[in-house]
Amino acid sequence: MISGDPMVLEGGSAVSGRLSVYGKFCEHLDVLVCTRTAVGERSLGNLHMHGVVCTSILGFYRAIIVGEGMPKPDLVTAQDPFFLGTVGLFIARHHRIPLEIQIHTDLYDPEFIRFNIRNRFRSFLARFIIARAGQVRVVSNRIKKNLSEQKFAEGIHISVVPVPVTLTSLPTMSRRGVGERLRVLTVSRLTAEKDLFLALDAFALLHKERPESTFVIVGDGPLRYSLEAYAERCGISSFVIFVGAQKDVTPYYHDANVYLSTARYEGYGLSLVEAALCGLPIVSTDVGVARELGPSALVPRDAQKIAQALTAPFSSPHVPHSLVCTVEESARQIAENWSTLPPPPTTPRARTPLWFLVKYVASGGMATAVNLSFLYILTEFFSIWYVFSAGLAYAAAFIVSFTLQKFWTFHNGTLTRVRSQFALYVTLGTFNVFLNTSLIYLIVESTGVHYLVAQIGIGLLIALWSLFFYRILFANP
Repeated sequence: MISGDPMVLEGGSAVSGRLSVYGKFCEHLDVLVCTRTAVGERSLGNLHMHGVVCTSILGFYRAIIVGEGMPKPDLVTAQDPFFLGTVGLFIARHHRIPLEIQIHTDLYDPEFIRFNIRNRFRSFLARFIIARAGQVRVVSNRIKKNLSEQKFAEGIHISVVPVPVTLTSLPTMSRRGVGERLRVLTVSRLTAEKDLFLALDAFALLHKERPESTFVIVGDGPLRYSLEAYAERCGISSFVIFVGAQKDVTPYYHDANVYLSTARYEGYGLSLVEAALCGLPIVSTDVGVARELGPSALVPRDAQKIAQALTAPFSSPHVPHSLVCTVEESARQIAENWSTLPPPPTTPRARTPLWFLVKYVASGGMATAVNLSFLYILTEFFSIWYVFSAGLAYAAAFIVSFTLQKFWTFHNGTLTRVRSQFALYVTLGTFNVFLNTSLIYLIVESTGVHYLVAQIGIGLLIALWSLFFYRILFANP
């Protein structure tokens, strides 16, 4: 299993406890934890956890090397279709075993794609990874529906396993004591996609009509101080309570009498299900499993309409049985899915000289695009002398070139010699940087040719002679 959650390595955490339950349904479970800080190893019965620092391209290679060095598994499962999925794909290809990709967010919700450039890139990368998976496991029917509509996902088995519910107890309606005082609750990470600024706007409007109302926000995140400052500016800071992250959120569901979610996108929405199980009326944007919770109030992204919905007559939501499962039930479903994973195809793809040349040129073209983009940006926007810009741009481009040439053009997926290969590639790249810089200086200064035109010609020349070196360096026995 490829995970990005550092809590896996902490003894007694809910995540490690859940994984130990998963371990009961398999003979051996290795978990590769790729995080910014987590290192070391932990073992718990047949569960073995290995931490790897992954903060750069070298960290990416390190994760693959560690994963390939583990005892050969029967399958690989990755907890996202992005960085972790890429690591999982290399490991699965190395061992020629099935790959399962987990998806916990709605990748192809228009709100997700529009949210920022990073999400656009992630959805593009996910297409490549998902198309090469044996199966995909998602947490909601909403994700399954949106994914099934994508052409690249045709023929891929998609299973739905909801997030386990771990509430310590379920408060009754009488314990909540619904009365005149309106107590709004949100349980959420304090991040941009949750759009709690909209929730504060709605509560500010609500508070004008219902001065006795309060708003409790459970959770933590990078936007906490910004949200607290915004509540202060709205004049509602005395009625908005930030309680931070809590191990047990049951008491907060107990004390509230309406639950609010203003997320822009959501894959599942565990807090929505927990609130519904506690009998709380729900006001939510159309995300995750909100549509499946019966008479919950689905609202547009409008503060006025959200405020009106919060004061409307409430009805208790209905929670379908398919949305609720324990950790044990979830683990059993996952293990059953694993047992039905088909083996990867063993017939290698045909490799013709023409296709090889196309891939080599395409890889070089991508590296050239990176080179020219960096050169132009550094020279025109940062006013760096074009000679220095050329050296920096080429250094960035040959890193891209190494990855594409090794793993795609020459189809060399083994990582047993990746360090020595990278060292030789760096040596070649260093020489190429010197050659590139010298030639661009000589040509521009002696002929007056524009530096971008000179760079294109020099790049093609270096690409031709480098081809012979690459064929030796990346020879795949």
